[in-house]
Amino acid sequence: NNGIYAVIDQQLWRPNAGGPESGISFYARASLSPSERNLISAFIDGGLVFAGLNPQRPDDRFGAGFVYARYSDAVRAFDRDTIAFTGLPGVIRDYEANLELTYVAQIVPGWTVQPDFQYVWHPSGDARRNATVVGVRSLLRY
Repeated sequence: NNGIYAVIDQQLWRPNAGGPESGISFYARASLSPSERNLISAFIDGGLVFAGLNPQRPDDRFGAGFVYARYSDAVRAFDRDTIAFTGLPGVIRDYEANLELTYVAQIVPGWTVQPDFQYVWHPSGDARRNATVVGVRSLLRY
């Protein structure tokens, strides 16, 4: 098997007196793999992170990201064959895409709370469905 990928992680802007993690950063990743041997043949994701932009909340971060994964031609052919040979209803997987918005809020030093919202198009490649995911993560470092 083989594949190719690329990664970009770049700080776009930092406030004059800001620390190395503050400001606006951009990230992106992309990969391609042979369709006849892999579940996912193309993948791309990317987003922006805004960190320390509010002087009253220097440790907070806001992030927005997007993910796209294309199911391979071989997987789609397998799905078509399965439906044809079994006569059972099924799904021909196409892609999954995800939009995520999140905010990391420092409550006190060492404790953060992170609400997260995600909207998923075609979860598991099923074009008949979309999904909304809402969650909260809390991290305590001591």
